[in-house]
Amino acid sequence: MKSKSHPWERTPQDFFTDAETIRRSAASIFGGEPDGYAIIPSVSYGLSTAARAVEPMLGKDDSILILEEGFPSNVLPWMRVAKERGAKLITIPVPGDGNWTNAPSAAYRFFPGFCNIVQQGPSLV
Repeated sequence: MKSKSHPWERTPQDFFTDAETIRRSAASIFGGEPDGYAIIPSVSYGLSTAARAVEPMLGKDDSILILEEGFPSNVLPWMRVAKERGAKLITIPVPGDGNWTNAPSAAYRFFPGFCNIVQQGPSLV
């Protein structure tokens, strides 16, 4: 708790101290192997890393779906990838009823054969 209230006292090593314990716990709770779980310092770092990992697979004929009103850390990496790879960036609009639950799958059905879900192992990226 002290490290949360005094973040300036944290060292880079502090970040990794409990990483293996957390990874083992995640594997135990959610399934899979501990090596299948990454401990990252922030969501924006994780999304940027995911975008970089997917980037080599994308080309001019590909599209990337993002959600309208998405948080910048989940929009900016995909905007960069689309620009650098020449891919099309498609924004899924806010649903009329405000319920996002079915919006991505509706977009997938709207563009059959047009969208690929990038998958690495059992979890979606």
